[in-house]
Amino acid sequence: MWWSGRPAAALGLELPISRAGAWGVILASLLLAAIRVGSWLWERNLQGEKLAQYQAKVEQASTTMPQTQQELKAFLLLSVLIGCGWELLYRGFLMMLLIPATGTASAVALAAIAYGAAHGYRGRGQFIASILSAFLFTIGYVATGSLWWLMLLHTLLPVYSALRYYRQKHGMNATGIAPAAESA
Repeated sequence: MWWSGRPAAALGLELPISRAGAWGVILASLLLAAIRVGSWLWERNLQGEKLAQYQAKVEQASTTMPQTQQELKAFLLLSVLIGCGWELLYRGFLMMLLIPATGTASAVALAAIAYGAAHGYRGRGQFIASILSAFLFTIGYVATGSLWWLMLLHTLLPVYSALRYYRQKHGMNATGIAPAAESA
């Protein structure tokens, strides 16, 4: 096969992680922590009409988010597999293939557009957001040469969403405890 003999680093999976990759992991971890704390503070302060709107939005998401504990476990496993798989395909493999054939700038553009298109079309805004985030992720990959931090982000962002949805749906606080269980 044509990729035979290429090291894992050619896909952005260098071990030990490079200095740039380590900085990516640190920045991704800080971003994820900020998102987690920010969403917790935001949820904690919801009251009245805004709380009712948020709960209605949670109900609308019920067709795409896990409803039971078993579905949540499957969602979490799939988030890891899909998040890592998308990064390996659209950043690692595709960039490894395209850069020698088209150059870095064209490879970034093609990979970002392919990624955005693969996420489907649920509306113009979602399509543009997918492509823009793909540009950022792909440029980040080119800058660091590491997929580790991108896999961390791509895996944990949907995990956060699912856990937040599941907690809200089942009346749990941020620690996963239902209000009735707290007072017991």
